[in-house]
Amino acid sequence: MDKQNNNTENINMTGVAGDYAEYPDCGDVASKIYEFLDGELTEDKRKAIQFHLDHCAPCVSVFEFESDLRKLVSCRCQEKVPDTLKQRIAAVISMEEQTTKLFYERTNVESEENG
Repeated sequence: MDKQNNNTENINMTGVAGDYAEYPDCGDVASKIYEFLDGELTEDKRKAIQFHLDHCAPCVSVFEFESDLRKLVSCRCQEKVPDTLKQRIAAVISMEEQTTKLFYERTNVESEENG
């Protein structure tokens, strides 16, 4: 095993807000980093990843890179969507909703006639 993937073996992951055995290595933490950044994890899983990040410099580097990248994209990608595009999208959604509604109404009528 390489040193990076072995960083948490010497860290006692039990007893700090629960058992963090489900995040035994850097790969597992890295696979949850987007959910961590998006705030989509349970409190225990968030604490487990934070605990790992507090003790693993290579993972902190990855986390900081991803976090900085998201901030950069967010700042740079703030172009206003043209009103005509918004209207076209709204029209397509409305048409799709009407088509779906008609389909289900027709399906229900046919089911009642056959049932």
